[in-house]
Amino acid sequence: PAPAVVTVTPPQVQHSDPLPDLDGSWTVDGLLGTDALSGQLAGCTAAGATVVGGQVTSPAGSYDLTGCAGLTNPNYDVSYAGALTLVPEDVTVAYD
Repeated sequence: PAPAVVTVTPPQVQHSDPLPDLDGSWTVDGLLGTDALSGQLAGCTAAGATVVGGQVTSPAGSYDLTGCAGLTNPNYDVSYAGALTLVPEDVTVAYD
């Protein structure tokens, strides 16, 4: 089988934002002609990222996606790449 790489691109988030849908946005490189992948992308997790109460609590940085699966085509060896980007929290603190 030929290689095909699915690149998963979740939206970037700030510390304390809700964890976005990691299976939502993706592109594929390596398909020929009108070939397509079937199935549904599922199972992506951000390795090392911590979520508490639905909110991301990890420090700013890039967290590789792991566990992605679900897209297939018998003519291709499908692999997955991508990362969740966590940016510093955008806050302003003022004293009263």
